[in-house]
Amino acid sequence: MWSGIASWCFLVALALAVPTVLAAKSTPDKLERLLQPATSPGVMRLAGRTIKYPAVIRSFYGSREFAPLWTGARANRLRGLSLLRAIGEGAHHGLDPSRYHITAIETSLSTGDRATAELLMTDAFLLQARHRADGILDPEAVAPEWYALRPNTEIAPHLASVARSTDPTEALDALWPEEPAYWRLLVSKRALNVAKARGRHIVIPEGPALRPGMTDPRVPLLRQRLALPAPDEALYDLRLADAVAAYQETMGLEPDGLAGPNTLEALNTTPAHRLQQIDANLERWRWLPARLPADHILVNVPAFQLSAVRDGSPELAMPVIVGKPIRPTPAFWQDLQYLVFNPYWEIPETIAVEDKLPELQKDPSRLASQGVEAARWGSDEMVPVDQIDWRRVSTKPFPYRLRQLPGPYNPLGQIKFMLPNEQAIYLHDTPDQSLFERCQRGFSSGCVRVANARRLAEWVLQFQTEIWDSARIEKQITSGETRNLTLDTPIPVFIVYLTSYVDANGTLRFYRDLYDSDSPIISALNAPAL
Repeated sequence: MWSGIASWCFLVALALAVPTVLAAKSTPDKLERLLQPATSPGVMRLAGRTIKYPAVIRSFYGSREFAPLWTGARANRLRGLSLLRAIGEGAHHGLDPSRYHITAIETSLSTGDRATAELLMTDAFLLQARHRADGILDPEAVAPEWYALRPNTEIAPHLASVARSTDPTEALDALWPEEPAYWRLLVSKRALNVAKARGRHIVIPEGPALRPGMTDPRVPLLRQRLALPAPDEALYDLRLADAVAAYQETMGLEPDGLAGPNTLEALNTTPAHRLQQIDANLERWRWLPARLPADHILVNVPAFQLSAVRDGSPELAMPVIVGKPIRPTPAFWQDLQYLVFNPYWEIPETIAVEDKLPELQKDPSRLASQGVEAARWGSDEMVPVDQIDWRRVSTKPFPYRLRQLPGPYNPLGQIKFMLPNEQAIYLHDTPDQSLFERCQRGFSSGCVRVANARRLAEWVLQFQTEIWDSARIEKQITSGETRNLTLDTPIPVFIVYLTSYVDANGTLRFYRDLYDSDSPIISALNAPAL
């Protein structure tokens, strides 16, 4: 790719170097003819390429009496070369230069059709600006679990600013995400590219799980793969087990030191695929705000991890439980607005019909003993569920609203963190702490269960005007009273889906693609541009 970019720039430099006087004079006239509105409104094709921003381009050139921006005068030509270099740099971020009319621009310039090249370059600038600021893909088309609104950056002003300068690089570079995690991931991608170029990828054959004390012909390959000394040693010793455990931790796997099927699958994943995976996650970052607020909570679903950040620095981290694949936790962001101590659980209708109704039809007394109540829709008269004959209840429509009283059986535990949203997703405590001992924690019906709700509440309530220390939180919980506590300052919560991530220590981590979300994004990024 890089040699291709260099070749394009060289050929374009030759084509731009000696414009004829006739071409310089005729370019504005031809630009005006090319920019006449098409028969089909909004549709414009040049040199076999679809122009994505015809209206913006027509308005821009009309305002400058169709004077060229990238061709003709020396300053224009230098500006054009800077644009092509910037497009080449974009390839490091996963922005394939072929999306930006490079071949058509080269052909147009080499044949002397500067007007066509001019318009293609302007559209390429606008496309590059949009993709740097907001991402290449429409999340709704490739990531159904991603409910976060894609940014919609106004790009026309950036084109106008380039017309007042000699170099578009500054305008384009200002549009990259500012979030440090994005740039850490980009640095790791560069390092992985270097490693890929240096050597062949070692594949370890399938077979029984490798464990300490075993001798196996695959062990030398495993040693080579993990860059350990004594690469010909066939004994699976404790040093190798420690190296496997360290690798497993970076892959989001159970760090047991055993090289089983999941570990071998991760080890055998090629660098080329890992690079594509990084590109998919760079794209996800571009769907988020350019810079996350200084104070926020971030939940990364594939990592099963929550991080609370204050003044830009992580202060609190804890494991979480997220939605199972059939009931995924959506990606979105919303403000945490209030806490509920000793919450009721208003059971969602889907769970009521699919999970609770079969139990109620079999034996309602068990759920009644756990504080589950029911009322007909439109009525506030709740009764224990064992007072209803569930055998006669239809599911279409389901006539009852179910809720569970606060208490030891309530799956929301003792604190609920409310961030009102259309998906009815929130963070909450849980009485079942045993699940946090597992490495893969996709067990919920969509909401996020936190490992230490009291500690998270204490962190959240530090922003309150009133003092809410751990003792006061505990007193409120033990009172048994259900209480809503509205926050003086709402806290942004970002629930994201990032399968590769570089932590603040610079460690590149890959996580299991819990919802099989990477492949559609990778395929769309690799699809030929029109």
